[in-house]
Amino acid sequence: KNDEDRHKIYVALTRAKENLYIHCNTDMFDPYQISNVKKESDSTAYSPPEELTLQLTHKDVVLDFFKGKKAQILSLRSGSPLEIGPNHLAAQLDGRRFQVAKFSRACAAKLGELRDKGYSVISADVRFVVAWKGKEDDDETAVLLADLHLFRCGQGKPLRAIPY
Repeated sequence: KNDEDRHKIYVALTRAKENLYIHCNTDMFDPYQISNVKKESDSTAYSPPEELTLQLTHKDVVLDFFKGKKAQILSLRSGSPLEIGPNHLAAQLDGRRFQVAKFSRACAAKLGELRDKGYSVISADVRFVVAWKGKEDDDETAVLLADLHLFRCGQGKPLRAIPY
C-alpha cells in the first residue's frame, strides 16, 4: 500500500537464509508469479477463537491519566492482577482499590466491538510498566500496559461476569 509496507516486505525477503513463509489474509501477492515460490491457499472458514488476549499498548491507554501516580504504578509488578472497570483498570494497593489505567477511546471502542461479537473480559494483569515523558513534561511518568483476557460467551464454559 505504501513505501513503508514495501520496505518491510523487501527486508523480510532479503533476510531469509533458507526458507521464507509468508502468511497473509489478503490477495496482495496474487499478481506475482515467481519461480520456486509455492503458493498455498486455505479456504477453510474458521470459527472465532474461544479466548483472546489483548496486549494493550500506549495507544490503548490515556497517557495523561498516569501523571501523579508514579509511586502507585511502580509498586505493581508484571503479572499483578487487575480489576476491570467500565473504562479503566484498578489494582488493590495497601488494601484500597486504586485506578491504575484509563482506556483510550479507541480501546473502549475495540472492547465494545469484541463485546458485540460475544466476548467478555474475564481477567486482566500487568504486562509492563514503562516510562513516558510528554513533550512539555519535566519528569518521566510511569505507564502501566496490561493484558486483557477475554472469553467468548456461549462456548459451554461458565463465566464470572466482569462488566466493562
